[in-house]
Amino acid sequence: LLEIGFPPFLLDCPEVGANSSGSPQPWPSGILLSRSWAGSCLPARQADSHKGQCGKVLLVAGSERYPGAAILAAKGAIRSGAGLVYVAVPPALRHTLVGAVPEAIPVDVSDIDQLLPQMGAWAIGPGLSEDFDSARLLSLIEKFDRPLLLDADGLRLLSGLKPGQA
Repeated sequence: LLEIGFPPFLLDCPEVGANSSGSPQPWPSGILLSRSWAGSCLPARQADSHKGQCGKVLLVAGSERYPGAAILAAKGAIRSGAGLVYVAVPPALRHTLVGAVPEAIPVDVSDIDQLLPQMGAWAIGPGLSEDFDSARLLSLIEKFDRPLLLDADGLRLLSGLKPGQA
């Protein structure tokens, strides 16, 4: 397993998953992450907490060609425990997104600048098309110091930029 992208508290967990006999494996040699292990590493929610206290994430995802990518990313963010999941999708996908993930909050791509200061983390890329404004995304990445996940489409978009182009 690579440590890239794992929050520090996950790397401090003494065990990771289990081998074929069910015995726990120490961190560097383990290759299987179990649901119970992951749950033991995450902080428990307080019984009186509400969604606004459980983290906010912004996903820049989806395109008319790949609407399912935004849906899957939103479901993953919700299942991982994010309290509020905002998804910047093209206008044509808003109804599809809300129909599939009613707890997701669709937002206009032009509102990313105003939303980012309120977010705990954000992700760029699941299912983005090549006509997305990659220079604007790079500018936002440079401007906002938030944890960021770039998937393959996000990396592909940004790789087409030249140094200093934003």
